[in-house]
Amino acid sequence: MERRKYSVLLIYPWRLIEDTGDQTWLAHTFSESPEAAIREAQAEAYHSTDLEEDDRVEASDFTPALVIHGHHERVDFDDQPTRGE
Repeated sequence: MERRKYSVLLIYPWRLIEDTGDQTWLAHTFSESPEAAIREAQAEAYHSTDLEEDDRVEASDFTPALVIHGHHERVDFDDQPTRGE
């Protein structure tokens, strides 16, 4: 299967939001499917926050909020038209 670019926005587990103040993680992957992109992004977020020794949190605790094709640096919802415009 062909690997494609994905951008994945994850929401931090609530325990970490309380501890770190961080709320989201944006990852860029080359994956075979959106599901694989989510798993890869969760692993990246988990390992880059030094959580291996914290048994309160697992990689799957990072909740996917958005998965889109391509590598995007940011998603600006303010510039999107609303219904009826």
